Amino acid sequence: MPEQAHRPHYELVAVFRSQDEADEAARRLHSIGVDDGAISVGDQRDEMTSLKAEMRDELTEGWILPQAAMAVTKEGAKGLTIVTVAAAIVGAVLAAPFAFIDFGLNFAGRLVLLVLVGLTVGGSVGLVIGPALASKRPDEPMAAQRGVVLRVHRDSEEIRSVLTDLRPVRLDEVKGAVPTGAVTTEEKQTRSGAVQDLESGVRSDDFQPGRPQGAQPGES
Repeated sequence: MPEQAHRPHYELVAVFRSQDEADEAARRLHSIGVDDGAISVGDQRDEMTSLKAEMRDELTEGWILPQAAMAVTKEGAKGLTIVTVAAAIVGAVLAAPFAFIDFGLNFAGRLVLLVLVGLTVGGSVGLVIGPALASKRPDEPMAAQRGVVLRVHRDSEEIRSVLTDLRPVRLDEVKGAVPTGAVTTEEKQTRSGAVQDLESGVRSDDFQPGRPQGAQPGES
């Protein structure tokens, strides 16, 4: 079946977990009529384009709030939301029993006051540790650094469908060497992505005393 009309000037850059997956993607693209000249695999220039696309995605999906002196990555933003809400609830639950101690107000007043204090303290803790736990670790490689990059020098819905069906690490739309948007990423393919980011952060030893910043596990 011939490929659908492609979008002029736009191309797709995908990152696969292995050479076999990249080769399978190329084979499926051939089957829908994409010629060899429109496909490149493992080109270093395409790796750089993919890295730029991932960095662009981090900037556009992250939270940058100059008025609040806050800048967090997209993973950190998810962690901030989840941990802040959870910590605020825990803070309120822990503070509520202290309302039984008589310190001047009636019981209802003490309960409301302490719940608000618990929410504030817990939320403040979440604002600090949430982004720190969910953000990518300093030594975590980017997609193009841990996979095989495939570039298709054209773009169409059919090509996108073929590539996304293979669940690449990420798939980006580019125009020349300029990334214009992410089509899909690992996080979008996994519902529990934010939870996994937090779990990875809790288990990480990146910031243990005595370990150089950015060193690989096991290195000193």
